[in-house]
Amino acid sequence: MDANNYERITSAMADVIEFEPDALLIIREAAALLDSADALDADVRLRGAMVTTDRGGVKVHPGIAESRRLRTDAVAMLAKVLPEDISVSALTEAAAVVNAQSGKSLRAQRAANAKHERARFLAAEISRAAG
Repeated sequence: MDANNYERITSAMADVIEFEPDALLIIREAAALLDSADALDADVRLRGAMVTTDRGGVKVHPGIAESRRLRTDAVAMLAKVLPEDISVSALTEAAAVVNAQSGKSLRAQRAANAKHERARFLAAEISRAAG
């Protein structure tokens, strides 16, 4: 596993939460998912968004959907280690730091921040419904 995602996440979230040993394990697992998503993204950049099937047809690269799923799963895992009272702005700032360190464009950062805000909102709604 590439330690970069793990280091980015822990450094970005260090000001937001105190890490318990269990939380660090969850963060490490989420980072592994992000590493896999990064590898899929690299393959999509290399091969293109459209790939040819064995039968000669053309379809969307399956890595696109899989990368999205892995990132969604990673966000859900990270939401588990965040305290309930964390503000969306703190989470957004942490996501912006992670994105900036990974060299993503401002547009990509904004899209990722919006995704994180939606995931946080959904997690809160699920928690309220279950509680």
